[in-house]
Amino acid sequence: MQLLNPNLDPEAIRAEFQAERMVVIRDFFAAETARLLYQTLESVAHWEFWSRGSDGTAIVTPERWASLTAPERAALIPPQCPPAGQFYFAYERVTPHPHSADSALRTLGSFFLALNAPGYLQFMQAITGYNTIRKVDGAFSRYRAGHFLSPHTDANRDQVRLAAHVLSLTPDWQPEWGGNLTIYSARQSPSDTRFDARSADIGAAREISPSFNTLTLFEVPRLHVVSPVCATANRYSLFAWLVERDINPHSTDATRKIAL
Repeated sequence: MQLLNPNLDPEAIRAEFQAERMVVIRDFFAAETARLLYQTLESVAHWEFWSRGSDGTAIVTPERWASLTAPERAALIPPQCPPAGQFYFAYERVTPHPHSADSALRTLGSFFLALNAPGYLQFMQAITGYNTIRKVDGAFSRYRAGHFLSPHTDANRDQVRLAAHVLSLTPDWQPEWGGNLTIYSARQSPSDTRFDARSADIGAAREISPSFNTLTLFEVPRLHVVSPVCATANRYSLFAWLVERDINPHSTDATRKIAL
């Protein structure tokens, strides 16, 4: 199966990224590949719920989530306006496993292997100009009603991330449903893992509504936010980064907990 859309213009993509330090690419993957990804995500049964609030990061297994009442689920979603300097979020995610016994996870895992093959990494190096890209690291997400990401920059203590690599896989999404990715022009140093958007000059913004088979690349660190979803539809995406190296791989936030 072909990975990339053969009609892409790499030189034009590179020129826009170099000028803006970001680029939005419609119809990025081959149509058959994008369609398979969407169909696979629709069939996934192992979505974990992830949230972060004042008590740290909570991870709720699918089995546990199924046993919760509606008020219990709602209580796990943190406030959408966190205190200054804090990063709050709520969404569902699934991690691909190329050798999983589950066919959906295996398909997603095979796709990640393709993203980490030399050809794709060289393509990303050529577009971004970052010749030290060594891997694509991330997972798939599903946003539902009330899910969001508060302002943050994607700088991370565990990795040297050169650029964010966000693939939207949601057909027929309406902007008024929320879940829009807004990227600001303000740039911070790699040490700024948290950012208070209310007390800084964040500059101009570009709002990107979820769509199907659209890749957004932007340099890291860069301030961005995902607005709260206010619809019952599922917002699917691949959230990933172009990584130079791991600093402290697989470290665990001291406040992370798993709700069993």
